Amino acid sequence: MRSEAWHPPDPTRLARMGGIATVLVLPVLVLDAAWHDVALTAGLVGALAVIALSAALIVTVVALQRRRSVSDGIATSTFYVWNALAMTALTAFVVAVGGDPRRYGILYGLVMGLGAALFPARGQLILQPVAIGSYAVVLLASDLAPSEVGVQLALVATVSWMLIEGAIRARSSWLAEQEARTAADRQAGLASALTRLTTLDPDELMDRIADAVVGLGFELATIAVLRDGYLVPARHRGFAPGAEPYGIPADRGLAGRAMSERRTITVGDYLDFEGRLPGRDGVRATVAVPLTHGDDVVGALIGSRSAPGGPDPREVEALEVLATHAGHALVNARRFESEQRAVARLTELEVMKSDFVSNVSHELRTPLTVIHGVGETLAAHGEALGDDRRRDLLARLNANSARLSAMISTLLDFSRFESGNAEISPAPVPLRHVLEGLIARLAPLLEHHEVTTDVADEAVIVDPRLFEHVVENLLSNALRHTPPGTRVCLRAVPEGGVARISVRDEGPGIATEDLARITERFYRGGPAGTRPAGGVGLGLALCEQILAAHGTSLTVRSEEGVGTEFSFVLPLAVPAPVRGAGSGVV
Repeated sequence: MRSEAWHPPDPTRLARMGGIATVLVLPVLVLDAAWHDVALTAGLVGALAVIALSAALIVTVVALQRRRSVSDGIATSTFYVWNALAMTALTAFVVAVGGDPRRYGILYGLVMGLGAALFPARGQLILQPVAIGSYAVVLLASDLAPSEVGVQLALVATVSWMLIEGAIRARSSWLAEQEARTAADRQAGLASALTRLTTLDPDELMDRIADAVVGLGFELATIAVLRDGYLVPARHRGFAPGAEPYGIPADRGLAGRAMSERRTITVGDYLDFEGRLPGRDGVRATVAVPLTHGDDVVGALIGSRSAPGGPDPREVEALEVLATHAGHALVNARRFESEQRAVARLTELEVMKSDFVSNVSHELRTPLTVIHGVGETLAAHGEALGDDRRRDLLARLNANSARLSAMISTLLDFSRFESGNAEISPAPVPLRHVLEGLIARLAPLLEHHEVTTDVADEAVIVDPRLFEHVVENLLSNALRHTPPGTRVCLRAVPEGGVARISVRDEGPGIATEDLARITERFYRGGPAGTRPAGGVGLGLALCEQILAAHGTSLTVRSEEGVGTEFSFVLPLAVPAPVRGAGSGVV
């Protein structure tokens, strides 16, 4: 059976029985006094008042105990005090009334039997001597002969012993039956819980584990998982609002101790636990079991009650079995979730690669078709064409050759960076000279936009060719995604020991769902039908890799309907002799 430390006398049950006994005894005493023509003197009224007030005290203490204002130990001790006060007042009343005291033998016997039924065995060492002694005082105060007093005491003791034996056996039988039923329910609940731990959904699994802990008989349940050195409550049950578990360092608290020692830790009263955490006043008897998977500790499973006392070893064993299966189930669910994400990511990459191959094929086919057509035209009709027509065809040939060369260079650069074989040669690069030269070279592309520049007369440390590639890509990207006539601003200004280079446009902006992935390889934001022509989804990804090789990164700020700004920083070289800023409109 469960130990009495875990199952102290139920104060509510004791208060109910004590109140009933008081309500029954007081009228009997008043009627007995009237039957013997004894007036209710101040002493008799006082004795009745003590009995009534002691019962009221019990009810009050139980009410305070239920509100956690007094401990269970104080509440139980008060019952012994009540019993002594009530028995003393009863004896004084009976002695004062007089008459044949044997009529109260049954009453004292019932009191002893009631005590045996309600209080644990060790409580009988207090209650039974008090009851027998009180009855002996009543008998000795009467006119009965000593032999008759002995007979009455023996009779009452015999009847009381029979009642006590019967009460103890009935109570033991009831507790055994309750224990057997509880054990069966616990085993059935545990078996059911274990069969339900097969789900691979982490959230659903957490809910099932927490519910299983409550199903084992614990009022409070917590599942804490290990994340970055902290124990984070993933699920909890039974806690009042505002008193929920919170994250703690993995080496703190009862759960932290269970994890560090890799064993089950039980405490009869959490309030006495040396390493207890604040805000846990409602937690008393507690069991913490580490969640393990092989040699790894992944968290802890905690079951608690709001009453103190040592837990039943079978409950601890059931919680340990649940924790063993829960640890494996949690790891399996995490692996499945990770694999699902990996599969989804691989599927997405496969789609993006297919899109990339399609885009590259289209982008390469277009200039190749033009080059092939122009070449055939010149070969077949070159001598018959006029000079202006030949120059126009040659210009188209050169432009498409340059476009084809740029795309192939981008693919080769990206391949080198992806394989880690890219070589960079950082050197001082004058911002104004390089950027103004780039603007002049791109003038034919910029003629439909208002391009402004604000470039400081500074030098930065960067690979010149790769620097031009990044800025050209950002400018081309801005031109391709903004309507004609809108403004595009190129700035390069110092900020402390670095220079910030930025390209800002007044286009439609980037959707929030695309913003976080805008620099991923092969990624082209927006629905396929809304994407602008041109591009293979590698430009910004290559820019990001080039900047990463220089120890910096691309920053993107965008607002839909307002515009987008791409920027990055580079370390300043030795300041130029003459400082200033150039600005203009192209």
